[in-house]
Amino acid sequence: MMFENPVAKIQTMIEAMDRLDIKAECECFDTGIVRSIKMFEQVGMLKQPINVSLVMGKYKYSNAMQCNTRSIVYYSIPCSECKLTII
Repeated sequence: MMFENPVAKIQTMIEAMDRLDIKAECECFDTGIVRSIKMFEQVGMLKQPINVSLVMGKYKYSNAMQCNTRSIVYYSIPCSECKLTII
């Protein structure tokens, strides 16, 4: 299953949440999502602190985040100031 989330759609959702004072939680199921959070922060789309959940484990996809100490340390800092949950 493929979920399409173009940047314009994400920007629209973030703007709506900002207007309603809603804080998003970014659930990261793979490495691409972690990279996107960094990019969204750098361009000012996401404001600090950013709520990030790393959903880790053994997945059938090659870019899934494996649940081991090395991965947890590497992916634990997806943004400059974030609240991190590891699932």
